[in-house]
Parts: sequence; structure tokens; C-alpha cells
Amino acid sequence: MLNTAAKLFAEHGYHATGIDTIMRVSGVSKTTLYKYFCSKEELILEVLSRRHEELMQLFSDYVEESRLSSPGIAEEEHVLAIFDALHDWINGGCFYGCNFIKASAEYTDPDDPINVVSAAHKKVLSKFIAKLLSDRPSTRNRELADQILMIFDGAIIAAHVCHDKKAAIKAKPIVWALLGSSL
Repeated sequence: MLNTAAKLFAEHGYHATGIDTIMRVSGVSKTTLYKYFCSKEELILEVLSRRHEELMQLFSDYVEESRLSSPGIAEEEHVLAIFDALHDWINGGCFYGCNFIKASAEYTDPDDPINVVSAAHKKVLSKFIAKLLSDRPSTRNRELADQILMIFDGAIIAAHVCHDKKAAIKAKPIVWALLGSSL
């Protein structure tokens, strides 16, 4: 049921996907659905929580692979691996844009739990990037991480809206230039 809901939300949006559609496509009864989730919003929060874990694991795996395959490069250069992960995600066949960007666009109240979870995901990703930059001598690493995340999100939007399958690859030289200019 969660996988079905996640796919439907990603493909059609959160408001456009009704509980009846989720039940019909997943084959789950209303009783079963409401046994685990008191509301559609709780279901959305669980889907987002799982997606957050999946994405953070994906990014961690790509960074670790970068470290193993290129052990001599500076730690900050491994940040480019998240763009490789993004490229593979975009071109993997099931790319519908960012679940968190979409969720925050549909649940715009900053105090709405869905918006809060969406913002928290971006903050965790920024901290993940900042950690990769922690060996740099710059005092601007936190700001730099936020800027890299903006480039990352821009690549997601370009891939989704403009159907640019190479958006993540095109973003890498921008990040590289940003890393070089911020020393």
C-alpha cells in the first residue's frame, strides 16, 4: 500500500490522489488503510519519511562509492557524487520530480506537518553536503552547502519541467566552479 501511495503521489500529486484511488490500485480495504493511518495526511507523512530515508541512503551510497573509487581526491569533491545519484534517478524510468518540492507546493502553510517534513528533508540534505565540505578552510561551508543544494534542486526542476535528462550532469561544473571560487 505504501509503495502504491508513493508512486501515485509522485506521479499525480498529493491533492489529486484520493484515498479511493490508493485503495483501488493497491487492493487494500478502507478498514485496513485506516487501521494504520488515521488520515490521508498521516499516510503522506509516512510516504515522505520513507522517501527521505531512501534518498539519504542513495546519496550516502554514491558518496561512499566515490570515496572507494577515487580515494585520493579531496573530501569536498565527493559532493559531486550526489549529482551522479540524481542523474541516475532522473534517468531510471520512474522520475516524477522531487516529492518534497511537490509536497511543499501543495501544503504551503509553513506550520503544516507535511510542509515541515519537506523543509526538514532539505535541511538534512544541506547538512549532509556541509559535512562533505567540513575539511575546507572556508568559514562559509554552511552557506556553500545551501548554495549547492539550490543547484541540486534546480537540476531536479530542470529535469522535471524541461525534461532535461542531463540536468544533473550539467549542474556539476557549476558546483565545481562554486567550490573553486569559495576558498
